Amino acid sequence: MNDEERKQFKKETREGFEKFCEYLKDDSIDLVLADEILGTVENKFITEEELIDALKNKSEHVEVALSGRKIFDGLKKISNLVSSVEPIKHYFDEGVNARTGIEF
Repeated sequence: MNDEERKQFKKETREGFEKFCEYLKDDSIDLVLADEILGTVENKFITEEELIDALKNKSEHVEVALSGRKIFDGLKKISNLVSSVEPIKHYFDEGVNARTGIEF
């Protein structure tokens, strides 16, 4: 990513994170799945503290599933379940690049 793309991605990530926070407080929602949100923390688009605060302030009714390659100590401490997934076969290994709308 060049600087301009990174700036745009950060803006879009912030907007998405704000929507994520709204969903966490919405009692009409049962499950919020935030795919690859841990990567946004790892790449410093949002902070671990921001994510923890959002999770601590969620509705008791809402279940949350987060994914990403790296788990952070603070998130691990407040989590009820932490799993690790190991790829057996992945299209990246065959040269398929990240796809708009899927991986980013």
